[in-house]
Amino acid sequence: MDPQATWRRMIDAYAIRDFSTAAEAASDLETWLRRGGFPPQILPDPWQMDQPWNRTLAQAACRFILSECDAT
Repeated sequence: MDPQATWRRMIDAYAIRDFSTAAEAASDLETWLRRGGFPPQILPDPWQMDQPWNRTLAQAACRFILSECDAT
């Protein structure tokens, strides 16, 4: 699992309204994080934050995308 690539796939898919791909990536990333995997880097250089910050934001984004994609 490459959480950075999965994060990018999730965000890119959601941006173009490809909700099935966004939901699949969100589910994969959420499972990875729940099992203790390291989070993706949410913000680019030079604003990179620590792992707890990235984990919290990634989990929130995954939950948001999964709930939004279920509603469509």
